[in-house]
Amino acid sequence: MILQLLWQAQVRHYRPLVERIIAQTERRVLAGEPVPAGEKLVSLFEPHADIIVATSITVTSSI
Repeated sequence: MILQLLWQAQVRHYRPLVERIIAQTERRVLAGEPVPAGEKLVSLFEPHADIIVATSITVTSSI
């Protein structure tokens, strides 16, 4: 019984995230629509994760 309740809680947590990923993929891949970074879900298991945009990186070395 407890395992069933835990499983149901996980399904309730992950289902909206999976639906959001499917929707953004349909928009981006099938419809060719750009999805703004603020609307993207980049990690199913860490929904708070942000996209890191690398513009230019300067590497200095003191050998």
